[in-house]
Amino acid sequence: RAGRAAGLTEEDLTALAGGTEPAALTEVEASVFGTTVRILRAGTLDDDEFRAAAGVLGAAGLLELTTIVGYYNMDAWQLAVFDVRPPA
Repeated sequence: RAGRAAGLTEEDLTALAGGTEPAALTEVEASVFGTTVRILRAGTLDDDEFRAAAGVLGAAGLLELTTIVGYYNMDAWQLAVFDVRPPA
């Protein structure tokens, strides 16, 4: 629901649900998507990936992104450990 409310199309939502990059992203959106996927899969960025992300997002933007990704990853772990499920 939040994705639709934010203006994502059905094609965008399908791509995201499948773990692929939606079409027609801006340079910033594509950088956020790719950087987030890399961080979640590898736990880090290599030097080239870091330079590319910082070049688009800036150092402060990259720091903000890694903070957000880390925060929501931590939340997901806590929900999983305590077996919290959405209400029926």
